[in-house]
Amino acid sequence: MLALALVTLGLYIAASLLMQHSMGPRRGEVPVLAGLGYVLALGLSWRLVREIEKPG
Repeated sequence: MLALALVTLGLYIAASLLMQHSMGPRRGEVPVLAGLGYVLALGLSWRLVREIEKPG
């Protein structure tokens, strides 16, 4: 679970750097890779929250 948390943190940081520097192809105002990174990081965050809330 700690490894998943570190990977998620890395995704948030990488997506934020891509957002700041506007690198890669864009869809409107959002770089595609940054948006994909945020979506993946949110999915992993949701998985972590569910895992933490499990009883036992």
